[in-house]
Amino acid sequence: MKALVFEPFSGASGDMILGSLLDLGVEESKIADAIAVFDLKLEVHAVNKRGIAAKKVELLCKAHEDKGRAGKVQLYTDTVRRLEQSGLRNEIIQHSLSIFDRIADAEATVHGVEKEHVTFHELGALDTLGDVVGSVVALLDLRPDIILSTPISVGSGFVEAAHGLH
Repeated sequence: MKALVFEPFSGASGDMILGSLLDLGVEESKIADAIAVFDLKLEVHAVNKRGIAAKKVELLCKAHEDKGRAGKVQLYTDTVRRLEQSGLRNEIIQHSLSIFDRIADAEATVHGVEKEHVTFHELGALDTLGDVVGSVVALLDLRPDIILSTPISVGSGFVEAAHGLH
């Protein structure tokens, strides 16, 4: 049995998840090819944070040569449409849609709106689409029998977001 265990002791961003999956041996080109359909470019750098070697991942919007946040997807329905029209393998599309569907369900519940009217705000950037699709591609490549995670360390403090200070 092949088990994949995440231990997000410093949080869990899409870039961090992608970096960890690349460290397990997933070929960068597989992820780069998949996210290129969204006009995103994968940049990976080796880093060392407090004695821990890792891969730092950035997704850049090719059209702007800027961090992927340059292009906003915004609405859940826009994300679904982009994925369905991407031309990616059906398995990648379906798993990615499943992830965004869960996020949209949570957002709809929190904001008291129908899922089709959900706006992703911070999660609406193209780099989020790249993070999800890239992670799906990596997980399909690794094919673990089970995926487990310890609790995510969320830290403390405040952050400025679309809905104000949290």
